[in-house]
Amino acid sequence: TFSSGKFHLNPKVLFQSAIGNKDLLPMPNFVGRANLYWQSKAFKDAAEIQAGVKVYYFSKFASREFFPVLNEFILPSANSYSIGGQPIADVYFNLKVKRMFFFIEAQHLNTTFMKNKSFTAPYYPIYDFRLNLGIVWYLFS
Repeated sequence: TFSSGKFHLNPKVLFQSAIGNKDLLPMPNFVGRANLYWQSKAFKDAAEIQAGVKVYYFSKFASREFFPVLNEFILPSANSYSIGGQPIADVYFNLKVKRMFFFIEAQHLNTTFMKNKSFTAPYYPIYDFRLNLGIVWYLFS
């Protein structure tokens, strides 16, 4: 984690490649995650605020196809289907006051201005934009 004042950056990068049998074990060559957030105390140090952006990305690759009847992945067909190559961005705001935690999160925000071409497996798209709101209240410590 890199910090500068109240701003923090938490990046994670993964480079990978199969040595042999690349057709049997397809995988993205690059996977990246980054979390850029601002964190500060508020209300005379009674609360803590955190707001930020999370971005996920993996490079395009010919994925195995999912077979829901067996709940397994099968080898790709001759005309394989590529997934990846499009970022997924989430924006969030968290507020913690003593034992209460309030959060709001906009998941897959980039679908609001881009067409959703993100897939978890061939023909299985990642969820569209959704807004999560919640309160967690710990009554007992």
